[in-house]
Amino acid sequence: MNTIIRSDFTAYHTFVIDPVTGEPMFGQTHQGYADESVWSRGQTWAIAGYTHAYRYTGNEEYLNVARNCAKVFLDSVEADLIPIWDFSVPDPETAKRDSSAAAIAAASLLELAKFVDGSERAAYETYANQVVQNLFEIYSTNHDETHEGLLIHGCGHHPAGKNIDCSLIYGDYYFVEAVARLLGKTKVYW
Repeated sequence: MNTIIRSDFTAYHTFVIDPVTGEPMFGQTHQGYADESVWSRGQTWAIAGYTHAYRYTGNEEYLNVARNCAKVFLDSVEADLIPIWDFSVPDPETAKRDSSAAAIAAASLLELAKFVDGSERAAYETYANQVVQNLFEIYSTNHDETHEGLLIHGCGHHPAGKNIDCSLIYGDYYFVEAVARLLGKTKVYW
């Protein structure tokens, strides 16, 4: 929480620690637009990670981070709820979408919804329901069988030019998890 998460509740991809002193050095965002940018999938990993950390520990600080990371994500996401690959790109209108980030967000927000009440819970559940529908209707291989995965238009590593506008296995996993959660078919075994 003191390194990966910035003061505005956006997330770095990684954080470098001095191997000799153990002192924090600097954050990096390898698969995002820039080190200080808001990489959408990284933001959803933060929502997931801190929500699960709260579930396992009951530490309210983790819940606070998850909720604030979720707010940043929901305040930044596009109208069809499928985020562009990085919220900080100079020309968002032409930026590639990342269906995997949307799927991770849907599954993670459904988990986070278990720990909050009222309008916040409703907002997370509404997002998840709508994004799963949008992923199926617009971003799934249901309409394009040339891909091996379930979702299309994932964005793996844009700066390296790898896995852009394709199916990504982690996007498929979280899409299935979100669908299972919506159907009430999940159990936690760990």
